[in-house]
Amino acid sequence: MRRAVAALVVAVLLIQANWIADAQSQTSCSFKLGFATLRDLVGADKVGACLEDEHFNLDNGNSEQHTTGGLMVWRKADNFTAFTDGGTTWVNGPNGLQSRANSERFPWENDPLASAPTGSSSPSSTSASSPRSAGSPVAAVNSSTGSSANSILSDVGQTSSSAPAAAPAPTNTPTPASTPTKAPTPTKAATATPAATATPTVRVKFTDKPDEADTGSDVHFEVETSARKGTCTLLVTYHNTSQAGIGTVDIDDGKCEWTYNIPEGTKTGKAKVQAQVTANGVTTTTDDDFDVNEGDTFLSGDINVELELADLPDEAKVGETIKVAVNTNMKNKGTCNVTINWPKVSATSGEQKTPDGKGKCSWDNIVVPTTITKRGTATASITVTNRSGSSRTVTKDFDVKLP
Repeated sequence: MRRAVAALVVAVLLIQANWIADAQSQTSCSFKLGFATLRDLVGADKVGACLEDEHFNLDNGNSEQHTTGGLMVWRKADNFTAFTDGGTTWVNGPNGLQSRANSERFPWENDPLASAPTGSSSPSSTSASSPRSAGSPVAAVNSSTGSSANSILSDVGQTSSSAPAAAPAPTNTPTPASTPTKAPTPTKAATATPAATATPTVRVKFTDKPDEADTGSDVHFEVETSARKGTCTLLVTYHNTSQAGIGTVDIDDGKCEWTYNIPEGTKTGKAKVQAQVTANGVTTTTDDDFDVNEGDTFLSGDINVELELADLPDEAKVGETIKVAVNTNMKNKGTCNVTINWPKVSATSGEQKTPDGKGKCSWDNIVVPTTITKRGTATASITVTNRSGSSRTVTKDFDVKLP
C-alpha cells in the first residue's frame, strides 16, 4: 500500500513539473515582423500575449501563432496577415487593417467562405477533444471563444486538418489511472452565441499630393475618407531614412489635410508617404510616393504666413542695379525686410516695406557693390512679419560676376 501511494505521489509531481515547464517555455515567446505589426494595429489589449512562437503549419503552408486573445495567421494564399478572436477577424490587406465577421469575406479575399474540416469537433466539445491538456492556455482560449483550432483557422480564411504542430500535447505526462477525469458540462442549445456584428469598412485615399517637390519648399497632402469622426496621421519616409511623423489631425467633413515644409538638407530621391485613418476602433492605411529634388529656394518660419519669392536674378554683375520682390498673404499690413550677403564684402539691407494692396513687397534699386573684386555667390534673405508677430523668411543664392 505504501509503495502504491509513493508511486502515485511521484506521478503527480512529474505531471506538475511538466505543466510548469510547459508554462515557462511559453513565456519566452515573442511577436516578430508582420505579427508584431499586426498586433500593434489590432491592439495589444485585444490580441493579448503570445502563447508560442510563430511557426509553419505543414498541412496548409500558413504561419501561425496562438495568443491569449485568439490566433494570428500569415496566409500563404494571399500573403496577408490576419487575427481572429473566434468571432471577428482582422485582416491587414490591400486597404490596410480591416475587420469583418468570421462568416463574411471582403471582395478582395481570394479564398471562398470556408468551413471547418470534416470530423472537426463542435464548439461545445472543443475543450474535451483538444490535443492539448484541458488546463493548457490554448485550450482555455479556444473554450472561451467557442472555437476549436480548426474553426479559428477557418475564420481567417484557411482550413487545417489538425491543430498547430508547434503546440502539441505533452506526450510523457499521462494522467494517472487513479485520478478520475471530470466530464465536460454539456452546452445548452438555447444559449448559442449570436454572430458578431461586422465593423464598418473605413475607406481612405489621397486626393491631393505632389508628384515631386524641392527641398526647402512647402508641400500639401489631402486624403478623403468614408469615416466622419476619427483622426488621420501622415508619415513620410525619405530616401534611406527612417519613417517620420508629420502630424495627426482630426477628420473634418470626411477629409484630412497637412501642409509642411521639406527642410533644407533632406535626402533627395523617392519618398514614401502613408496616411493612417483611425475610426471606429479600426486603423486603415493608404500609401503613395513622390520625388524629392534639391532646391535652391528655402522657406523657414511660421508656415501659416504665406510667402513666395517673386523676383530675384540668377546672376548679377558688379555695379549693376537689381530688383527683388516677394508675394505675401498680407495686404496693406505687416512688414517686409531684405538683406543681401555679398561675397567678401559687408552685407547690405533694403528699406523696410509694407505689402501693397496685392500683398507684394518689392525693391527696385539694390546696387551690387563695386567693392567686390572677385566673382562669388550672394545670398538674399527676405523676412515678412504680420501684425501678430509671426514671421517667415525666404532665402536664395545668386551668382555675382565681374563686369
